[in-house]
Amino acid sequence: MKIKNKYLYLAIAIVSLLLVISIYYFAKYSGKNQFQQQPEEAHESQWKVDGNGYLSYPLGREELGFKRETFNQTSNLLISKIIYPSRNGKRTNIII
Repeated sequence: MKIKNKYLYLAIAIVSLLLVISIYYFAKYSGKNQFQQQPEEAHESQWKVDGNGYLSYPLGREELGFKRETFNQTSNLLISKIIYPSRNGKRTNIII
């Protein structure tokens, strides 16, 4: 079975294009890990654990700004959502 010249040239063009794109991509991004985490800044710990295993916070710490939203309330049960700031964004928790 003989392949027509136009299909052969089309296949060569597609393979060449893919090769050029892959060489460009790997040359541009080689040595860079896109998922590598940046080293975190050294931060001073804001709490300590004493000998009994209790957390100890400094007295002059700032107030924690949080928001509480009630989902559902019955005579025996209260379900709330708590939203508070974190080092990497906002945290949301459900409290029953």
